[in-house]
Amino acid sequence: MRESELRRSDEPAAARLLPNEPVPSARGVALSTLPADPRARRRGLLALESGLVLTGVFFRYALNSPLYWAEEAARLLLIWLSFVGAALAFQRNQHLAMDVVVRLLPDALRVRIQVLVRAPEWRSAWR
Repeated sequence: MRESELRRSDEPAAARLLPNEPVPSARGVALSTLPADPRARRRGLLALESGLVLTGVFFRYALNSPLYWAEEAARLLLIWLSFVGAALAFQRNQHLAMDVVVRLLPDALRVRIQVLVRAPEWRSAWR
């Protein structure tokens, strides 16, 4: 059966896909084309960020014709990557902490302070 015949059939939308075709996502990008490794995705986004900045600089100073969208896209991607990095650091418990004073405290008081600091996190987990 051809693809045009499948689209004209009365079967539900899920049955119209050919078995060898990748399943499209909501934005039309095939899910099978994305790298499986999350590190590869982050590296790709960082490379895209660098490429946007370098392209913007080249067009602005070498060609004297700035690409305004490249600067805006690079700025938004940098903000997005910052939030993704912050969430990843929080998940791995690797956020920067100012613990100089806490390290000087006795162990019993240090544990109480850590419980007090972590209480909102535990409260939100139990909702």
